Amino acid sequence: MDDIWAEVMRLVSIWGLWVLLPVTIIEGPVATVIAGWLIKIGALPILPTFAAVLAGDVIGDLLYYALGHQGLRRMPERWRARLGLNERRIMALSARFDRDGMAFLIAAKLTHGAGAPVLAAAGMAGMRILPFLFANTAAGGVKAAALLTVGYILGQEAVLGWLLPAAGLIAALVLLVSRRQRPLA
Repeated sequence: MDDIWAEVMRLVSIWGLWVLLPVTIIEGPVATVIAGWLIKIGALPILPTFAAVLAGDVIGDLLYYALGHQGLRRMPERWRARLGLNERRIMALSARFDRDGMAFLIAAKLTHGAGAPVLAAAGMAGMRILPFLFANTAAGGVKAAALLTVGYILGQEAVLGWLLPAAGLIAALVLLVSRRQRPLA
């Protein structure tokens, strides 16, 4: 574990926030907690770190949106049928996002594990990009501040050693609960 932290510190000392940005695009919450710890030990500045974490988070959200938006068009018809993405369900999804899209996005953003499917669904439903960006930036800012604070307060190896398994357990529980929910249409 000491080798990993030594390598992280080496990369941060050389590249600073340029290391953090792509990592937050790939795995935002874990990277954000670690960034909070790096702020605590003085390796990263607060406001630029917050901006980099939020930018990486929004870029990642846009990638999921694009996957939903463009992926549906390119998906073979038989795959859509297998996933239950018929015209009626897509129209129902679009209507729900027209009516409640921002609320869905904010709730999904603040519920780790629900984010990716809802972000892709927003793209699939054709949600307008400005409300999408507004909701994700607002909720993402709150989430980033909270996760940076967690990292700042609890950022030590003992805590980070159980953080990943705990996040995995929470994601599994969210997946289990979401599978028991009724479909849209």
